[in-house]
Amino acid sequence: MLLYYKNKAGNEAGPVSTDELLKLEAQGLISNETEVRPHSGAEWQTWGEFRLQNKDVNKANAFGFLMGIWTIVLKFFLLPFELVINAYKQVLSWGISGSLPTAESDVPVLTFITIVFRPVVHLLSVLCGILWAVWALVHGQIPVMIIALIQTYFAQIAIAIVFEIYSLLISIANNIKKMADK
Repeated sequence: MLLYYKNKAGNEAGPVSTDELLKLEAQGLISNETEVRPHSGAEWQTWGEFRLQNKDVNKANAFGFLMGIWTIVLKFFLLPFELVINAYKQVLSWGISGSLPTAESDVPVLTFITIVFRPVVHLLSVLCGILWAVWALVHGQIPVMIIALIQTYFAQIAIAIVFEIYSLLISIANNIKKMADK
């Protein structure tokens, strides 16, 4: 269904679909008090009233909410794999170029710790976790294998958090140093 709505300036806008209005609402550009009217030319009513009267909009809103939750859950489970893939790509690019990013840095030791060491730690952690899981599988210790894989998964998140905190602290220290130099 196509609707016209009054934007924040009070001007008529549209026609737009109810899906588009839901997106505008999610972005904070319209609210329950925003006036809307169908494309057919009926009277203006608030967006909140329109949604209560039209079950299709509520179904779309519930579906959007469920898809948002699904996306968060999926991202949570895929995040460690993305971290490892990005670490692999970084190490690979350094190998192809034949240089590390410390060459361009004013503080090469800190750059090495925060930028170069991070992907190496991710990859070594995964390697150790996989070796531990394979060892457990070979020795018939399935619970130990499962624990090894779960530990490897959560270790990637922990490593990322530790290195992000370390990077933030180094950034703060560098900014303090720059302010002191002025």
